[in-house]
Amino acid sequence: MNKSIYPVKYHIMRMSTVFSLVFPKNKRILFLVRLFTPHIGGVETHVSKLTEQALLDGNTVRIITSQYDPILPYKSRFLLAGNPHLPTDNLFIYRIPNVPLNDSKISITQKVYLRIHVWWWMVRHIFLFLRADIVHIHDIFWWYWPIKIIFPWKKVYVTFHGFEVGSMPTQKAKRVRKLITFFSTGTVAIGAWIAKWYGTKSAIVLYGASDCKVSSARKRSSSILSAVFIGRLEDDTGILAYIDAIKKQKNIQLSIYGEGKYKEKIIRETKKSKNIVYEGVTTDVCTALQQADIACVSSYLSIADALALNIPVIAYATDELKKDYLCSHPAHGSFTIVESKNELESVLKNWKISKKKRKVVSAQNWVKKNTWKYIYLQYKKVWGFS
Repeated sequence: MNKSIYPVKYHIMRMSTVFSLVFPKNKRILFLVRLFTPHIGGVETHVSKLTEQALLDGNTVRIITSQYDPILPYKSRFLLAGNPHLPTDNLFIYRIPNVPLNDSKISITQKVYLRIHVWWWMVRHIFLFLRADIVHIHDIFWWYWPIKIIFPWKKVYVTFHGFEVGSMPTQKAKRVRKLITFFSTGTVAIGAWIAKWYGTKSAIVLYGASDCKVSSARKRSSSILSAVFIGRLEDDTGILAYIDAIKKQKNIQLSIYGEGKYKEKIIRETKKSKNIVYEGVTTDVCTALQQADIACVSSYLSIADALALNIPVIAYATDELKKDYLCSHPAHGSFTIVESKNELESVLKNWKISKKKRKVVSAQNWVKKNTWKYIYLQYKKVWGFS
C-alpha cells in the first residue's frame, strides 16, 4: 500500500498489526493437573474436555501433570478421540517423573522429597510459565509455589474440584483453600457447596457437562431392571450400600464399573451373587449407561451423563457434606437422593420406572444449557477474555 496516497488507512493497518502481535486473539494456556489422561477420573475428564474446547477456539494448550506410570512418555501430544479436526499441533503434555499415583500413603520423608522434586522441576521448566498467557491450576496449587515466589505479579487461576476423601474438611484444609484464593487472580468452584464447607467464594460455580446422546437402539426388559454403578469403589460413593440394597431385590441386575479400595472385596462378593456383576473399568461411560434403567451414581459428571441419556438417578449421600454436594446441584430435583441403606432399599423396592422417567425429563433444559462449550465460555469469563 502506498502510504503517501492513503496515509490514514496505512497507519491504521500498521497499528492493527502491532496490536495483534502484542495482544494476540489466540492465547497460550497452561493447565496444571495432578492426573491426566489416560488416567480415568472426574478431574481428568473435566480438563480433557476443557482442553478440547480451548483447541477448537484456536488456542495453544500446554498441560503439566504427573508421570504416575513410567510407561507414559515425559513429553507427548494427546489426540482427543472423536475430534479428528482438532489442531493437536497446538497441544503438548509435560509429565513430572517419579510422582506416585497416591501421595497420601507415603511417609513424611517421602513427602518432603516429593515437594523438593516437584518444585525443582517447576523451576527448571519456568519457560512454560513465561510463555503462558493463562496459567490455570486444578486443585494442586502447591506445585506452583516456586513460580508464585519468583513471579508474584503473574496472574494465576484455580479450580477447586472436590474435597478430601474420607473426612470432613479440617481447619487446616480450610485455611489452605483461603490462602490459595487470596493468592489467585480468580477461582472456579465445582459446586456451590464449596463456599459453605470451605468458606471461599468463587467467580464462577460449575457442575460439569455431558457429551452423551440417547441411542435409538435402546431396549428395555419388562421384568428385570438394569442398574449401573460408575465411580470410585470407596466409602464416599456409597458402593457397599448399593450392593447390599440390590442384593435383596430379585428384579434388579447391578453392573459395577470402577476401581478403589473395595475392588477385591466386591470381586469376591459378585462371584457369589446372581444379580451383581463387576465389569472392571470403563473409558466409555455413555455406552455403559446406555442400556440402564437406573444409574447408581453420585458424582456431578456421572449424574450429567445419566440425565443426558434420560436415565433416572439414585445418588447416595454418605454424610452431610455429600448431601450438600448433591443438593447444591441445579438439577437435584430431577434425581433421587437417599441418605441411608433403609431409604435406598425402600426406593428400590417401590421403583416405578415411568414416574422416575418423568422426573428426569425436567432436567433436560439444564442438560442442553450445560455443554462443554458453555463450561469453556465460563472459564473465558474468569480469564477476562471472550
